[in-house]
Amino acid sequence: MINKVEIIAECPFENRKRCAELMSKLMIQSGADKIKVQMKCDVECFFVWYGDDVSTEDNEITAMQYKDYMETGKYYGEDYYKEKLKQEA
Repeated sequence: MINKVEIIAECPFENRKRCAELMSKLMIQSGADKIKVQMKCDVECFFVWYGDDVSTEDNEITAMQYKDYMETGKYYGEDYYKEKLKQEA
């Protein structure tokens, strides 16, 4: 059985990993007293609604995404930055 529920929250970019962990935990715990099957909750992070996902891990690609978004208001998916890094190497 698949049930899709969305909760949207905002947090500072540097806190995204911890916030993602908390959101997932709260979603699972909220129905635990009524639902007796094991559940999981996937969390996605992004800068803009319906934008490309941003990893919760700090790495060179997320740093590039954050820099682009802060400077221009735009950013691209992970594949774009992987290609960019290849070209720069």
